[in-house]
Amino acid sequence: MRIREIQINEMRKDRDMLRGGGGTHPYDEMLSILHGSAALQWMGKVYEAEAPALFLLPANTPHTLYPKSNRIRFGYIELDAEQDLQFPNISQAHAWNVLQSSPPPDPSPLWPMLRRTETSLWESYQELRALKEPSPLMPALLLLDVRKLLLLIEQLLQDQAGGTPLAAAAGRKRKPSDVRDRKSTRLNS
Repeated sequence: MRIREIQINEMRKDRDMLRGGGGTHPYDEMLSILHGSAALQWMGKVYEAEAPALFLLPANTPHTLYPKSNRIRFGYIELDAEQDLQFPNISQAHAWNVLQSSPPPDPSPLWPMLRRTETSLWESYQELRALKEPSPLMPALLLLDVRKLLLLIEQLLQDQAGGTPLAAAAGRKRKPSDVRDRKSTRLNS
């Protein structure tokens, strides 16, 4: 997986409410609402969320973002997928995007970690962009947070679907087979 493009933008309700922003792209996208509230139209559904929120948009799916508050600040990351880490499919992305509109009443302890990672990603992006000479390590550094976000999202979706919650699993002893398959598919890059 590699970062194709990453940016932070703003939209204003008085200027951008009618046209919105978005499109259809041949690559996966992560869209973060960093400030304000927004509505995302995606796959025939509308997801409303206040910052912080992180939407997942699989490749070739049309989407449009509209500001709900007077001003929103958002960031997006376009990813060229490779075989080392899978981007969530459409049904997983839908389940995740619903959680951005209506978070679970009893959130997993992983939610704060996810939000810290998302914040770290955008802060790192701004700090690295401010360098007089861009670092060739910038994409690799940012991709570490992207990978962490995708792994956290995978676990949170599994927990939400009734899988073994990570918090409950922490109390039981893991068998080597519990981690073997994940290591072979997730850690090889």
